[in-house]
Amino acid sequence: TQTKNMKILMINKTDSVGGAAQVMTNLSNGLRSQGHQVKSLVRRKLTQDTQVFELPNPPLTGFLRKIIGRDVPIVLEHWLNAPGLSSEILNHPLIDWADVIHCHNLHGNYFQLENLISLSKKKPLVWTWHDWWPVTGHCATPQICKHKCDCLHNDIWHKKMNIYKHSQLNVVVPSLDMKNNIKIADLTLNLIHNGVVSVDLSNYSKKQLRQKLGLPLDQKIIMVNTYGGKHLDKGWQFIVDLQKRLPQYHWLLVGQKNRYLDQALLQQYMKAS
Repeated sequence: TQTKNMKILMINKTDSVGGAAQVMTNLSNGLRSQGHQVKSLVRRKLTQDTQVFELPNPPLTGFLRKIIGRDVPIVLEHWLNAPGLSSEILNHPLIDWADVIHCHNLHGNYFQLENLISLSKKKPLVWTWHDWWPVTGHCATPQICKHKCDCLHNDIWHKKMNIYKHSQLNVVVPSLDMKNNIKIADLTLNLIHNGVVSVDLSNYSKKQLRQKLGLPLDQKIIMVNTYGGKHLDKGWQFIVDLQKRLPQYHWLLVGQKNRYLDQALLQQYMKAS
């Protein structure tokens, strides 16, 4: 049975910065290759992609954003009684256009979380949790929280749980750790690991790739993707510990701060490891 070609709307803060944006881009390209129509709605558009659309700034918050150089928190919008993003996104024409809505990172002071209630009742809604923010009261990485806050049981946490209770969500998590440790009543978490863009390297052997990339030929290699730098919230402390425990391996750190490595080159490093 052939699946009906769908119109899919992705929602994320940006279209190119961060892991969620990269996952969104890869997924969008893959879905288009299968005949689906995919468009993205973001707070900040940083590419020239014609299928990515930027949420308009309300006049007041747009003016303040130009002055301070960053997005104005929704809390401030409400305090100033400015027209918030809640009505904007709910009435955006792409919401009516879509058959399915796929949300990614909704934090970053651009999305009113209560929108999930209305959006999920209008259209089937998938939400991929790229970090722990959806289940905390503040932090995306509560394991190394630097703020002296009760991330798991404060007022914001209770508000989030109430929103989920009244929404119809299809939640996706990319790791087994998240699936095993996040327990929310009446909410099923679907484990789908982040994909890797497929590049045909069948003409290359591991030895040939190691020679091409200048890697040792006679040593086992462990590759680590270090996009974004050596951050504790990305598990860098575990890599340091493993390096000490496994000094016999050649450790290959691949990535550039704030910029993704070309996917074809990344796969060459992966096959060479």
